[in-house]
Amino acid sequence: MERISIKELPFLLRKPNKYRKSSTDPGDKELRTYKGILYSSKMEMRRAVELDRMMRNGLIHCWYRQIKVYLPDKSYAYTPDFMVIEACKNRLEIHFEDVKVFITQRMSDSIHMWKRWEKLPLRLIRLQNERWEIMEEIIPEKY
Repeated sequence: MERISIKELPFLLRKPNKYRKSSTDPGDKELRTYKGILYSSKMEMRRAVELDRMMRNGLIHCWYRQIKVYLPDKSYAYTPDFMVIEACKNRLEIHFEDVKVFITQRMSDSIHMWKRWEKLPLRLIRLQNERWEIMEEIIPEKY
């Protein structure tokens, strides 16, 4: 049996990136980095660029990335890619966005939980023919 040092332990326990991308592998790291932030995918990074453009043009008020959302009983947490705050007339509207290519079974389970417990909309978006489109918008059930 191979022995490991205590210094190697955190590396071995670290959860792998969901896209199997290594943060130390130079591969496409530059293509997934925007304003010094390494994104999980190129598409997610492109959405960040687009959200910045929309903010400069006054289409949205601001945006944040990777905001963890907990269910009321704290038994489940979901982290959408972005939280977007839009300035609509005299009020602010908030929605979450998740950049997707397709919807997995795990994502389908998350959608069900979101509909049941969260109060804000979640948009599943993708880049189609160089345009962002909403694949599905999850509108929460009313309380």
